[in-house]
Amino acid sequence: MTRPMAARPAGSVDLAWALADVRNLSSWLWTAAREYADAVAAEGDALVAYATAVADGAGEDEICVARDVLTHTLSRRDAAGRCLGLDGQLPMVARAARELLKAARTVGDVAR
Repeated sequence: MTRPMAARPAGSVDLAWALADVRNLSSWLWTAAREYADAVAAEGDALVAYATAVADGAGEDEICVARDVLTHTLSRRDAAGRCLGLDGQLPMVARAARELLKAARTVGDVAR
């Protein structure tokens, strides 16, 4: 005679799927946040390089290359931000960027 198996509650399968969904979502969110953080850091580096080129009175070619790199990093940050539901640059970062570029242009004008 075989021993009857205990009935498994129907909710346990649903719970397992829900837990797996939460784990997958957490992993995706961690990855997306990391990509956004990396993009923001790259944007900051590119912004500093561009501002330095402007402030140092670099040639137009060098400034154009720095501007192109900055444009690329901005689009990379925008794409990473959209994955997280963010649109545009964070206000505090935008303000700091404007102040940096304004100061770089002032220094560049004085240096010429």
